[in-house]
Amino acid sequence: MNQVQLVRRVLVVSRFWLMIVAAMAFIAGCATEPTATERIRDRMAAQSDQYRRVEVLPVWFKGFAVTDASLTTNDLKALNRQIGTNLLTALARVLAEKGYEVVQTSPVLCEEADLDTFDAETRQLLFQVRTSFMNLSQEIYANRPNQKGTPLEYTIGTCAGQLRTKLGSADADLLVLMESEALFESPDARHKRKKANWTFGAAMMPLFVAFSAAGAAGGGAPNLPLEFSPGWVQHSALIADARTREVLFCNGRRFPGEDARNADALRGKLKDTLADFAELPKRKEDRTSSKGHTP
Repeated sequence: MNQVQLVRRVLVVSRFWLMIVAAMAFIAGCATEPTATERIRDRMAAQSDQYRRVEVLPVWFKGFAVTDASLTTNDLKALNRQIGTNLLTALARVLAEKGYEVVQTSPVLCEEADLDTFDAETRQLLFQVRTSFMNLSQEIYANRPNQKGTPLEYTIGTCAGQLRTKLGSADADLLVLMESEALFESPDARHKRKKANWTFGAAMMPLFVAFSAAGAAGGGAPNLPLEFSPGWVQHSALIADARTREVLFCNGRRFPGEDARNADALRGKLKDTLADFAELPKRKEDRTSSKGHTP
């Protein structure tokens, strides 16, 4: 190989590795670029006094169940009321733990009859805000893979401000829109499921273990011969700037196997749903109060 050929080969190899290094740098830059959620979190934490006070607009809650003698239709209505109350308490507590101050809440709406307490104009605004919330959530979820490091660039409709005026708005920095649903298992159904697990499930367990071992060798395995709770809890939340209407946070999650009647579990899953929402630093007076407190 003469010197010219050697030089050409060196140049080709050098260009190849330069392209590899450039590609790796580009990938690393994309991977480390802050997401839209991270950018908003940083901004809110840096300007915490502008995002502290929270107003919760009417929360929608709906509970479902296969009713029977142990959980009648009237029982389900009463249960929905109780869970709705627990939900509002849990929301206020989760927000307080993140450094926010809930300055105003609104009623939890569990059924259409709850709208009868409002006049026709307010009912129409409630419907418009809920529709805007649902449409925005679906659009944000669909576009999430394409957001990368850009802001969310969504705003809630002006109907939210009109609804606040009708309800008597507070001096708030943030607005919270939330909708939750739950599927309940009746006491009778839960008893039957647990009894079946203790009898049929226990009897089938040796066969399950044997077939699992055989399936593992062959690349497949049977399902566990136990019936799990059909219950679930689902939370959807959207939080916006009360002044600019900018959407600052939007998330929804479903938690299979959870019982919304468990207040601690209800709050825990709501906390998980809001996990990526910005946590604000404590105010100076709060830090002073904490230092002076002795357990």
